[in-house]
Amino acid sequence: MSAANRDAALGGSSTFWISQRMAPPPVIAADAKFRKYTQQVERCLATFESVQEWPDFIAFLGKLLKTLQGYMQFKEIPRKLIVSKRLAQCLNPALPTGVHQRALDVYAHILAVLG
Repeated sequence: MSAANRDAALGGSSTFWISQRMAPPPVIAADAKFRKYTQQVERCLATFESVQEWPDFIAFLGKLLKTLQGYMQFKEIPRKLIVSKRLAQCLNPALPTGVHQRALDVYAHILAVLG
């Protein structure tokens, strides 16, 4: 099935559906603290672009975990698609087990927050 046929079968653009699904609820998105939380997560995700060696991965994961722990009152993870992609990349078998352990620590925290 082509993308156009799939979109028509879904009743519109699947990209629109995904973006709507990934967006936080409007009530949370309007909160100033949640906006600050989102900005901090985005800043942390931007540091991933400069990662070159495994200690950089551990530092990135440490910053991400600290940011997520600082806003435990929200049961929502901002930029969850990008966060999940970066965590999956940190589980690359070519990386040392210390990186894997840090990534699993972040996963454990996210799952505890989401309940």
